[in-house]
Amino acid sequence: MKRMTATWSPDQPLEDLFNQVKDAQKYAENHDPISDKQAIRAASDNLMDSGVFTDALRDWDKMDDKDQTFNKLEDHFNEADEARRRILTTKGVGYANKATIDKPTNETSHKVISEGSGTAMYYCWSHGLGTNSNHTSKNCTKKATGHRVEANAADMLGGCCIIRRKAGERAIY
Repeated sequence: MKRMTATWSPDQPLEDLFNQVKDAQKYAENHDPISDKQAIRAASDNLMDSGVFTDALRDWDKMDDKDQTFNKLEDHFNEADEARRRILTTKGVGYANKATIDKPTNETSHKVISEGSGTAMYYCWSHGLGTNSNHTSKNCTKKATGHRVEANAADMLGGCCIIRRKAGERAIY
């Protein structure tokens, strides 16, 4: 029998994690029963360790304690997993997050425009993509060691690959 806290991987079905916890609960009921709160904590800790459900975990933690049952945990994270898989699938097909990158021939060489949102983003070798038009590789004021001023979104030259979000904007899994 697998331990209740065996590591779950995002490439496994989420149901594997829930079954693992339920199996451990069932096994322990005649020996040293595992409460629903303990089972919820084990599952949510495992999900946290996966690094995949950051926003869903934040939403879960905001729920009232009386609403945090194991059944609701399954429903909540199954819904988050469906959204995550849908995004991964559309990314693989090439429909999500299409972007156009200006050719590095002028001052806008650091600019990326997301077709879906129309939001302009700018690239800095030390800090990655962000929405500040005054922060590019060329005019960065806090350069990291090895900073390359010629780096841009089309050719990052081994620079930072972080995409910064606007305040309050939710991450895409």
